[in-house]
Amino acid sequence: GELRRLTDLLYDAREKYGETHLDTAQCYHSLGIEYAATDTHNAVRMLQKAVAVRTSLLGEEHEATLESMSSLGEAYRSEGQTQEALNLHRKAFETRLQLLGDASTLTGHSARQIGLDLASLGHYEDALTWYNKSVRIVRRSEGDDAPALADLYEDIGHALGLGHFKTEAVTWALRGISLREFHVKDEERRSCLAIPFQKLGAAYMENKQYCRALQYLNRSLHLLRKEPSRSVQQQRRLASLLMDLGRAYRENSEYDRAIQHFNMSLGLLESMGDMTVLARDGAKSLHELAQVYEQQYDMERACSLHRQGLSWREQQLGTSNSSTLESMDCLGRALVAAGQAHDGLSLHERAMQMRTERNGHGDTLEAAESHDSLGEAHGALGSLDKSVRHHEKAMEIREKLLRKDHPVVAAAAHKLGVALERRGNSDEAIRTHKHALSLRKQIRRRHPDTAESLDSLGMALYRAGAFLRARSLLQSGLNTRRQVLGEHHVKTGESFFHVGLSHRALGNSKSAISAFAKCLKIRCGALGEGHPLTQEVHEELATAHAQASDYLSALGHHERRYLGCTTAKGQNLSDCDPIGVEMQKLRARILSRARKPKPASISPCSGVSQSMGEVQEYEGLLDHFARGSERSWSLCDAVDAFIQLSRLYCSHGAYMTAASRLEEGIAYLKKTGGDHNSFQRLHWELSRVYMQAGQVESAVLALDEALDVEKDCKEQRERYYGALAEVYVRDKNGEKALEALRELCQMRCPDKVPDSVGHNERTLAKAVGLALLETGDYSNAILALSVGLLPCQSQADDPWQGQDAAIHRGLGEAYYKRNISLNSHLGVANNAFTLREDGKEAKKHLLASIEAHETQNSRPTGESASIHSLLGVAYLGYGETRSSIRALRTALSEHRAVQPEANTNTAFYLGLLGNAYCTAGQSSPALNLHQERMAILQQTLGAEHADTLACHHDMGASAYHEGLYNEAERHLQTCLQRWDCQRDTKTIDLSRTYDLLGSIYEDQYRFKEARAMKEMALRIAVARCGEDHPATAEWLHSLAVVSEKEGHYDVAGRLHSKALNLRLKHLGRTHPDTATSHWYRAEMYRKYGDLDKAYTQGRQLLNVRVHCFDKDSAEVALANEAMGHIQLDRSEYDKAVHLCQRALSILEKRKDPLLIAQAMDSLGIALLGRAQNSDIAHALDLHERALKRRVGLLGPGSPGIANSYLRIGNAQRVLKKHDDSLDSLRHSEAILSSICGQTHLNTHLERVKDSLGCTLRAKGDFGAAIDMHQGILKRRQDILNPGHPMIAESYHYLGEDYEAAGDMLKATKMYDASLSVRRMGPYSASNRRYERLVAAKKKKLVFQTIVDDSIEARLAQEARAAR
Repeated sequence: GELRRLTDLLYDAREKYGETHLDTAQCYHSLGIEYAATDTHNAVRMLQKAVAVRTSLLGEEHEATLESMSSLGEAYRSEGQTQEALNLHRKAFETRLQLLGDASTLTGHSARQIGLDLASLGHYEDALTWYNKSVRIVRRSEGDDAPALADLYEDIGHALGLGHFKTEAVTWALRGISLREFHVKDEERRSCLAIPFQKLGAAYMENKQYCRALQYLNRSLHLLRKEPSRSVQQQRRLASLLMDLGRAYRENSEYDRAIQHFNMSLGLLESMGDMTVLARDGAKSLHELAQVYEQQYDMERACSLHRQGLSWREQQLGTSNSSTLESMDCLGRALVAAGQAHDGLSLHERAMQMRTERNGHGDTLEAAESHDSLGEAHGALGSLDKSVRHHEKAMEIREKLLRKDHPVVAAAAHKLGVALERRGNSDEAIRTHKHALSLRKQIRRRHPDTAESLDSLGMALYRAGAFLRARSLLQSGLNTRRQVLGEHHVKTGESFFHVGLSHRALGNSKSAISAFAKCLKIRCGALGEGHPLTQEVHEELATAHAQASDYLSALGHHERRYLGCTTAKGQNLSDCDPIGVEMQKLRARILSRARKPKPASISPCSGVSQSMGEVQEYEGLLDHFARGSERSWSLCDAVDAFIQLSRLYCSHGAYMTAASRLEEGIAYLKKTGGDHNSFQRLHWELSRVYMQAGQVESAVLALDEALDVEKDCKEQRERYYGALAEVYVRDKNGEKALEALRELCQMRCPDKVPDSVGHNERTLAKAVGLALLETGDYSNAILALSVGLLPCQSQADDPWQGQDAAIHRGLGEAYYKRNISLNSHLGVANNAFTLREDGKEAKKHLLASIEAHETQNSRPTGESASIHSLLGVAYLGYGETRSSIRALRTALSEHRAVQPEANTNTAFYLGLLGNAYCTAGQSSPALNLHQERMAILQQTLGAEHADTLACHHDMGASAYHEGLYNEAERHLQTCLQRWDCQRDTKTIDLSRTYDLLGSIYEDQYRFKEARAMKEMALRIAVARCGEDHPATAEWLHSLAVVSEKEGHYDVAGRLHSKALNLRLKHLGRTHPDTATSHWYRAEMYRKYGDLDKAYTQGRQLLNVRVHCFDKDSAEVALANEAMGHIQLDRSEYDKAVHLCQRALSILEKRKDPLLIAQAMDSLGIALLGRAQNSDIAHALDLHERALKRRVGLLGPGSPGIANSYLRIGNAQRVLKKHDDSLDSLRHSEAILSSICGQTHLNTHLERVKDSLGCTLRAKGDFGAAIDMHQGILKRRQDILNPGHPMIAESYHYLGEDYEAAGDMLKATKMYDASLSVRRMGPYSASNRRYERLVAAKKKKLVFQTIVDDSIEARLAQEARAAR
């Protein structure tokens, strides 16, 4: 009606006054203002004529012209021509500023319009500048409580909401409302607050705070309904408010209420009878209502509503109107979601073409929306390359028009990531999702958009196989959605579903079932049982229950799924067999489950009673023979009986009894006049018995007597020298053994070694080489055994074509032991080339020995087990732990195939395999093997035997590495006590037991006991080897480490230097043990902060190992890793990352999983230090991959797993994932507490608690963080000396806690206390840096205090002004 009236007035004015009259211009102006609410195109046309007429009659500087110009600018902005609007408003502002000055309300109004234009263009900071300028002008002209300020405050809040500051937007909107309420004293006039309440609700909705939004929107609705009469404008406002309420209910997953409010809005607009309004606002209500049905998967009804809205707009507004094009896109998206992608694509292309015809080929935000829609349609059709190109174009346009950190740009990056993931570019998709996440975190961390990015990134990692990292991100997204959206929101249910998928992928069926159950509850309540998403949850729950062997629950969920599916499709359950196939599968799984056989128990050694019966029988026969009552025996039979009887006694360890029986036999032969052959047989057997008993002199005398019987016989002399060499070899007398073997060699092979040898010479060379091997003369043994591999002169004498398993085995053993001797404390001149080549030759010959043995024997033998065990020991010595374990397991299985009954040899193989597992870091299987070995040894040898005590030592070592300190201490104490009770001698092995016990005490901060144990170990080593022997360096280093942990770096430095000097003196600069000494010194320097010296020692370590080992060896990799840690402390982050990457690449070639995990952790720490772009996320990924490797080898409850969780927690804290960090750290704490206990302060547990405190501080739980760090400080003060660095560290952590909590005074005191403790140390290299750090923190704290006081004063002033 108002439009008709104004149009009639315009016709009258034109007829009466013509086009160029002020009254005509006024009619154009009024009509343009009225059109602005419904038809912006006609509004622009009318206002353009008004401006033209007034400019020609009044000039551009007249206020009436400026008023029309300002109104035209508003119409331009509504039409989307924001740049033209901005130009007009700038012109109006400059003119008013020149004519009216900066104290006029009209000037402030122009400044506000410029701000609105800039906000529409996305330049929010510039918009805020102009809003503030407008606020100053209005305050200057009308005062601080001017009503016009309320609109400005709301505009500022709107700009902040569209920008980065959602919370501040709400604050400014509230400020505008409070100002309006200040001016509205009359209750009847409070209805004017309806619009501000609606704007505030919209601000909350933009901030995704739907509960708050609903609260203020309902208040606005209450105020509007109280108005007695409603104009057309008020009805449209009410319809808009109902539409906002519907949107809020829809986003809050209250779909029934949303549908109700959208229908109310639509009915109100239809009752107005204005088709133009219905086309604009009514169609919008239809589209919003259709989106509710889309979320309920009622696509048919959704598409119908979208079509109706598009039809209204095409009829009333035309096909090229921006609102019509928006309707096309809405219908297109619905068609794509409904599976009609071709129809949806054609609509999107049509809309894109019309926008291009209307706006040209320029890049606009509408064009970006069209590209997004086209990308979705192409993706649904499978044209993935086109989809990605459209999304990339959309993001490019938005980055060009808006700032790169704009929320719309973040949303575009998210869509691009989804498209890339759909195309299969998982790595690029993950990078894009990370970019979107970083942008959204900059805007606000606790926001549904941030949760959406966390969820999408987590699912991208889940699909890429990074399940642990995916679970962490998905859990963070779930926590955010639960806090922001509530427990019953559909998006929260989606997060529960994704978290359940990650738990199930990690094998955690119980957690997966819990998450799926919560998702099911949410989706059943919001969507119903028949919804596809609900059926999807039933399917996953069934799979998870089946995985957990709960087959009845799995079948129940399958039934509910099929029931919901058939009900949704309108079918009867009896029409199909819903669970037949699934039931068959599940029953098959149940039937296929078989119990694993229990391990066979160890049977006791048998045959003892039988052999003792044989002894009694032989004793009786010999007694009868001596008395002459056994007439059927000859003298030869008697000799055989003496020999057999002595061997039976020897089998029970009764060597002296066996020797006495042989002496009786010899005396009997002398008495009766036995022959030479009988004398020789008894003497040879007597020498063997004495040799076994360790009676060397008696054995040599027996051999001399055997030779005296027949000196001139060459064969007897050869036998004599061979046996004599064997006696001296057993006595470890290498010189005399070598002399006897040379005599034997001179007798058999007087000439040099030829190119080919006879069978006898080969046998001789083999015997000599093996004997030399026994003496430790490895180089000569290698030469002799190499002769044994020469081809035979007669092929008939060479049945194995030179492939003698024993020779190959001897060569492998000789090469390996020579390598060990060169790489040990024997003082042999080091040759790096020899070290490398000996290792290769040893493995080559041992493998050849195994191959030859398998060729010669179709079944396992004791010899094959022995060769495999030697190969396993060799692999272990070269750091190839996986190959070592494989070889030793083969040795054990072959031995058990030959000797099924457990015996001491079985214990020997079990010990070797257990030690290999322990060296590889797999302490749990090592402990199990040593326990089995212990049972065998105690049963066969007794609890006091040396082998049993060695087993106690090995069990203690395995328990120590597993973190079972009490059990480890018990085994080691047992070993020491029983050794001291039975033996007076102190061996090197005993010193190792003392040293290991000291390490256990050291890890528990029982430094006094640790020092006593390690000093005892050093005393034994000095007593056995001498003070000037390089072997004592190992114990010097070990004792120095205790001093380091006590904080006595001066003492530690002297001990490390002494050890290094010993090795330099005896082993040289390029020996591997010298490199180890450099490593100890580098670690010490690194701990107290002298990083230049640490770098120097690290370089020497790396150079020596490169010289001694292959460039791809584990030793070189570990040296690179150590250098990476030093460079990290020196803040040379790029170099640290490079070194750790090199170490990881070397170890990945060697395929040692635990060393690879260690290198991954080191690289992750280096990346955390560098912290560039995606470094932190990459570091977290590396720590999670390391955890996955360790879990597969160590099991879920070992210290290595706890250490992995600690590093993951630290990385998550840096990524601000505080809840995930707390979960990881508490998991680590639980593991360590369960295996270590808390009777003493444990170093590993202490580190975890420190990290827990830091994470609590970062999360904002300052009280808990302070309590945690104070508890650690108290325990450290009770145990450590006052100047220990760990006490300084605790004070520093407390300072950071108090600083974060805002208690500046206590923070300063803690920092000063930390500095004073550090100054107690002997070295000040790191103290100077810490002094500068404390000074900087104090300066910052003082500045922060001043700032806080200033803010407090300003807030108080504003409060007084408001009152």
